[in-house]
Amino acid sequence: MNDIVLVTEDRFEDPRADPQGKQVFVEEGLLSAAFERRGARVRRVAWSNRAFDWSQASVALVQSTWDYIHRLPEFRSWLQRTAAVTRLLNPAELILWNSDKRYLLELERAGIRIPRTRVVPAGSDLSLATLFEELRQEELVFKPAVSLGARDTHRVHRDALPEAGRTFAELMRREAVVVQEFLPDVLAAGEVSVVLLGGRASHAVRKIGRAGDFRVQDHFGGRVEPHSPTEAERAFAERVVAACPVAPVYARIDLVRHPDGGLCLMEAELIEPELFFRLHPAGADRLAEAVERWDGVPSR
Repeated sequence: MNDIVLVTEDRFEDPRADPQGKQVFVEEGLLSAAFERRGARVRRVAWSNRAFDWSQASVALVQSTWDYIHRLPEFRSWLQRTAAVTRLLNPAELILWNSDKRYLLELERAGIRIPRTRVVPAGSDLSLATLFEELRQEELVFKPAVSLGARDTHRVHRDALPEAGRTFAELMRREAVVVQEFLPDVLAAGEVSVVLLGGRASHAVRKIGRAGDFRVQDHFGGRVEPHSPTEAERAFAERVVAACPVAPVYARIDLVRHPDGGLCLMEAELIEPELFFRLHPAGADRLAEAVERWDGVPSR
């Protein structure tokens, strides 16, 4: 594990180039220091950097590649090429699987609870009104099947038809759409994110949206607080990771409480999740250790 590349995107190669760069560099700075304490050389390279020879890396660790969503065919091609010449983490197969939210239905079939969910293919003539009836809900959330950062994510009440139906139809015309029941606890208690490193729960945070907003991302006014995960939250998150088709070396499992009191998986973030090392610096050392020891089998 001599040469570690933290894989980023163009705008984050220079920390002065983007307002989000400061936070990225704090997180990745902690991780770089953890690898360097183990004797590794660390550099940061954009996945789209055509001049870089990826075979020079002992490990290419995907981190802040947040622009992939706008360049998905190119990113998928890069994954395959890079995995052929170096150790890519998370593995390309897992990243490809996780890039489409249909993975949630596979996890549900494996016994993981998710909100009531329907995936509607692009170009379908299925109406939002019909989905309200099928899912037997008064409120729904819909979003693209391939997205991040709550892009084009809408919370709608049955009373908002037909205007919301037109928004849904326009989105569905362009791309596949995930439709889910709305879990109101996200407004009251936010979303718990459990970070797993080497297959084991490391630490957690609670993400809380701006008053009245179900979106917990910071660019929508959300905030993040340290959180001590319960045994139930840890166990649930570890079951999610165990159900993945390929074992991830890092994962962030986002959870919300269902009205009946049970936990529901909102997202399994396995590509480029924020891991909140700035709130839990020891997590950076745990990830460096997990990468050093990783053989595709979660630690026990």
